[in-house]
Amino acid sequence: MLATPPVALGFLGPDLDFETVTQRLLHYAAFTAPQNVAGTPAISLPLGQSASGLPIGVQFAADWGQERRLLELALELEQAMPWSYAGPAAV
Repeated sequence: MLATPPVALGFLGPDLDFETVTQRLLHYAAFTAPQNVAGTPAISLPLGQSASGLPIGVQFAADWGQERRLLELALELEQAMPWSYAGPAAV
């Protein structure tokens, strides 16, 4: 679950200073940290698609121990509007 489309190679490269990488990472992967820190479950579902054909995920989170609720939500959403991903055109 990312905040932007894929970044260019080197955007988070090892040649950058720690502060730059930290700031870029916090903006790029902004939505997953709260669940990672809290240990609560979350799920990303491919409910959209960009103009270039990349999947756009929507993140859902639940209270501690509610993994089943998220999986049931995913099942219902997929049944209501099946997602498919053919991928972007080959380069």
